[in-house]
Amino acid sequence: MTIKLNAALQREALKRDYALKKRLQIRELLEPESADELSESLRELPWGMAYNDGPAFNQLSPEQVAGMDDEEADRITAGIQERAQTQFQFLYAFNPSCMPTSCRTRHGTGFLISSSS
Repeated sequence: MTIKLNAALQREALKRDYALKKRLQIRELLEPESADELSESLRELPWGMAYNDGPAFNQLSPEQVAGMDDEEADRITAGIQERAQTQFQFLYAFNPSCMPTSCRTRHGTGFLISSSS
């Protein structure tokens, strides 16, 4: 997969803004076709789920998430929403091939980023 940066990006302005602010949010970073292709590739990956239940850390593998019935998913979601009202709460999806211990190009999922200028 080749990912192309948006040719309309104002690179000099972005460099100037970054030098001043030390952070940037770049809207429409990728060409639309590249964004669509990347989005589709990400949708095809198996995603796990991690969340906290108070001090306890819970991590569900992609297989566990895929095998979860609606009742179990609703129970977990309701607990997360309830805890979020009164305490620190997190919920995120992860792909096991990019976990810190194995973050490398695997299974043909590497990406090449190129600019069209």
